[in-house]
Amino acid sequence: MLGRRPHFQSLRFSGWLLVAVPALPGVLLAAAYAVFDAVRSDTAVTAAGLRALAPALARDAARRLDSAADLQALMHETLRRHGDLGDIQVRRPEGETLHAAARVAGLDGALARLIALLAPEPEPIVVPLGDPGPVLQLTPLPPERNPRLHARVAGLLLAMAAAFVFTLVPTGFAIVRLARRQAQLARVALDLASGRLDARAPRQTGVTDALAQGINRLGQQLAETRGLLREQAERDLPMLRNDLLRSNTRLRATEEALAQAQSTAMNRGEMLAHMTHELRTPLAAIVGHADLLAAGPLAPEAAEHVETLRKSARGLLAMINDLLDWSRIEAGKLTLNSGEFALGDCVEEIIELLAPLAYEKDLELVHILYHDVPSHLVGDAGRLKQVMTNLLSNAIKFTQRGEVVLRVMKEREDAHRVTLNISVADTGIGIPPEMHKRLFEPYQQAAGQSRGGTGLGLAITRRLVERMGGSMSVQSVPGQGSTFSAVLTLALPEVLTPPVRLEGLRGLHVWLHEPHRTAQLALLHCLEYWGMSVRVLDTASELLASMRPAPEDRGPDLIILGLRMRDAEDAAVREILAAGRQHPAPLLGLVNSVSRSQQQALLDAGASACLPKSLPRRALYDALGELARRKEAATRVVKPLMQRTVLVADNNLANRRFIATLLATMGAEVIEAHDGLSAVAAWHVRRPDFLLLDIHMPGLDGLAVAREIRTREGASRHAVILGISAHLEDEERRQLALSGMDGELLKPFDQRQLLRALGPWLQLSASPPPSAVDPTERLVTDPQLLALLTEELPAQLRELEEAYARADADAARSAAHQVHGTASFYRLRPLKLAAHRLEQHLAEPIPVAQHPRLRDDMAAVRGAVMEVLRELRQPAGGTATAG
Repeated sequence: MLGRRPHFQSLRFSGWLLVAVPALPGVLLAAAYAVFDAVRSDTAVTAAGLRALAPALARDAARRLDSAADLQALMHETLRRHGDLGDIQVRRPEGETLHAAARVAGLDGALARLIALLAPEPEPIVVPLGDPGPVLQLTPLPPERNPRLHARVAGLLLAMAAAFVFTLVPTGFAIVRLARRQAQLARVALDLASGRLDARAPRQTGVTDALAQGINRLGQQLAETRGLLREQAERDLPMLRNDLLRSNTRLRATEEALAQAQSTAMNRGEMLAHMTHELRTPLAAIVGHADLLAAGPLAPEAAEHVETLRKSARGLLAMINDLLDWSRIEAGKLTLNSGEFALGDCVEEIIELLAPLAYEKDLELVHILYHDVPSHLVGDAGRLKQVMTNLLSNAIKFTQRGEVVLRVMKEREDAHRVTLNISVADTGIGIPPEMHKRLFEPYQQAAGQSRGGTGLGLAITRRLVERMGGSMSVQSVPGQGSTFSAVLTLALPEVLTPPVRLEGLRGLHVWLHEPHRTAQLALLHCLEYWGMSVRVLDTASELLASMRPAPEDRGPDLIILGLRMRDAEDAAVREILAAGRQHPAPLLGLVNSVSRSQQQALLDAGASACLPKSLPRRALYDALGELARRKEAATRVVKPLMQRTVLVADNNLANRRFIATLLATMGAEVIEAHDGLSAVAAWHVRRPDFLLLDIHMPGLDGLAVAREIRTREGASRHAVILGISAHLEDEERRQLALSGMDGELLKPFDQRQLLRALGPWLQLSASPPPSAVDPTERLVTDPQLLALLTEELPAQLRELEEAYARADADAARSAAHQVHGTASFYRLRPLKLAAHRLEQHLAEPIPVAQHPRLRDDMAAVRGAVMEVLRELRQPAGGTATAG
């Protein structure tokens, strides 16, 4: 708007409008009033004249009534003398009417309409000429036909128009002149606003002169201010330029320092990761040898020292792991290794690991894995176990009495993924509300709650959960306990593994006495899921009274007694255990202790079996099945690696000796090699059944050894090779598979983990039954190996079907060979034959999609696998069919 110039013509027109618009209504009202007054007065004059004329005209008309011509002449004569008064009409008795109309000049149409609009309708004057006789009617001339009134109205209107014009013109010219001055002032103001500060308004007269002087003073002040500002800017600009240069220099120095600090931090993180990795190797050996010492016979003082050694080493290993994980997190190098895993195994491994820590403090450690949670998921099982381990160990650390409960619940599920809520609740000291937000920050512990450690556990846990796409939360009341929850969404396998239905205990009647309510609920959750009928006895005295039934009372099939170690001295509990010796139903004691001596004390007191409460569900199922079958004879211990030769190659002597000792306790013949070259040489001479190769040996590492052995073996593979390392990244796992290795083991590992890794290539046989079955085809009866077979076969079949669907002959042949090897070790003849035929046909130089036999071979393998899995899921006592 400031850039537009005012237009003088529009200002002049506006000035005229300012005068004309208010004056015009007044002029029109005055004209209307003058015309109305003229019409009214003239109408009155005309009516008065006719009234004065009527008597004389009536007398003359009465004398001439006999002659119509004379009467008509009288009327015309009268109108000639008084034509401006109106019209004359005589109605004679015989019905004849004589008229005489005044002759009036024509009126202007617009003026006549105006006068007719303002004038009232004239009323006629009627005079009788006899009784009865003619009637004389005089009609006043209407105003619009009255030439006298017309001239009068026209003169009035002309006078008013002249007055309006003579008034409007001087006023309009004055306003136009004022508008011109305003336009000049507006142009000057616009020039000042646009920066032309030399613009000035000319001298004015009248009211606009003060405004012009004010605008000129404003322009002068603006010009002076701009000069001052220019001078100030010229003085300050060099100083500002110097400040900017100094700021840029400092900024570049800061950026260089930041880059150097980041590089230093990254180098330190890498160095820390390398150092912690190097520290983990001897610590793994310390932990392993301490475990071996603890498993053997020791004097009480030595056992105490070994236990202190184990705790210290494991605590140090945990802190090193925390530092290593945090360094990876800060460096952005934390990776997730996604794969299919069994959730129940993860939970139970952690419970078994942490149970001794809880039982030392006489705590109840309870885990509840609800049965609607899918058994197999896809994700990073190691990191998930780390999350649960951190939460559980933290809860145990800050809880002095009561319980620690791990719950795994399903929140929602769709076709491809499931959302789990993993919560750990304790009855510990609790956390003040003001500390909740700082709990998950690194190196933070609640005030007054320090129990040692790095202060990184919860921070790492939250970062891991967030890295896996989940969230963490905490609820706590000081003095009452805390609940930490992790909500995670994990993928489901493309081929869902059907749950193993354990039907061997269905229909059995059980008495249960477990004083701890949460542990009781967890037991009921499992027992009822297995189809058992459970009677809960709330007190020991009630159970003792029930164990003395009437002779006709059949009683339960099993009795389960939940204990804390201090309850073993209770008189009622001692009586229950003593009564268990004579009771027909076996009594299983579940105690919050992993001490074999304490468990043996309960066995000596009368329990048929005694197990820790932390045992896995499948182990509990097997124990109940064994008790239900009332097997009194002790099961002969069969070492899983008897008559097996195992080559162990590791450049670290302590680690190598630990692994060798562990294998020897499992019945294996062990060959040790200190590097890759000696491992290849030992393999060439002895041809062992299994090889455990360290990945990071100097010189010829484990991957190179595996490739060398596979090359020398030729087309058929004979030895099973496992790679061992303290940590494996995704790329290392890929290289491990490409080198020809069959699996992996992460140090430190125990006997169970080693057995799980070797499981697909092992078989444990019982004594041959009294039948004609070939001894070389005995059935696998070890529960752990049967469980491994139940897990491995579906995965191997899925790998085979995926390779077949891709028409990848090499991958399909490798997968078929793996199924063939599993069937051979487990003595599954139908599956072995079907897999062998498929492997031979895949070796033929015919494309997979065009081979005439592969479809039938795949169906045969699939059917054999399904049959094995079906028989494995039969009630206890059923077995998989061997050929």
